[in-house]
Amino acid sequence: MRAYMSHMKGMMRSGKIILPFVLSFLLAIGALAKGGDLLWDDLFDKGGGFNFARAITAQGNMVYAAGTGETAGSDFEFVVRAYDAR
Repeated sequence: MRAYMSHMKGMMRSGKIILPFVLSFLLAIGALAKGGDLLWDDLFDKGGGFNFARAITAQGNMVYAAGTGETAGSDFEFVVRAYDAR
């Protein structure tokens, strides 16, 4: 964990904050489906070992997700995505 935090601080200092996304979650709209029916699915993998959704929120018909992920080159990226739930 210490190496991870040191790496993250180095990235922030060098300005290497990138916004693609680290996300793997499901969104089901209960009003439009029977219980348990999958209506929507999205996966995100940068090719590295650690991909985490850090925050998910909804406002109106929009769903916003943010997270971090490790690329195949061992760099970490910050990612934000917006989805229209309609």
